[in-house]
Amino acid sequence: MSEPKLYRILQITFIAIIIGLLIASAFLFASGERLRRWYMTAFKAINSRDYATAITYYERYLHERPFDSDTWADLALAYFHSGQYDACIAALESYEGGVFSWADDEEEDARLRQEHLESLIRYVRCVAAGENFGEKRPLFFSLYARDDPNERGDEEDVVGD
Repeated sequence: MSEPKLYRILQITFIAIIIGLLIASAFLFASGERLRRWYMTAFKAINSRDYATAITYYERYLHERPFDSDTWADLALAYFHSGQYDACIAALESYEGGVFSWADDEEEDARLRQEHLESLIRYVRCVAAGENFGEKRPLFFSLYARDDPNERGDEEDVVGD
């Protein structure tokens, strides 16, 4: 093959690679924008106490980004405030945050997080069963609460939320 033909093939290959990268980056940007819109729609909905819309868009978002722990917490709150307690517990089980600790090691930190999660789940089960929690209501559930005085949760958190 002559040098000019080889040079032309390399030019075309290089141009094709550049075009491919541009298309891929445009697709990734569009995908990110879609996720951002879903998240913002859910966030605005939960802040305005439109829990059904919040649930729809948080679920869409988490389908694409299932490891976003804080969004699982928001979804759990939307489920809780809409009375979907089983779904709330399932979302809480995907939530990994919630406790700030000064634990000296990862094992102690993990133990504190597990205790916090168990407390949140116990509370949801008590509410679902119409039973008294027997402790102060976790502040976690006062976020995005309706204006119902029974849902405000002005008490202190049990576990240090």
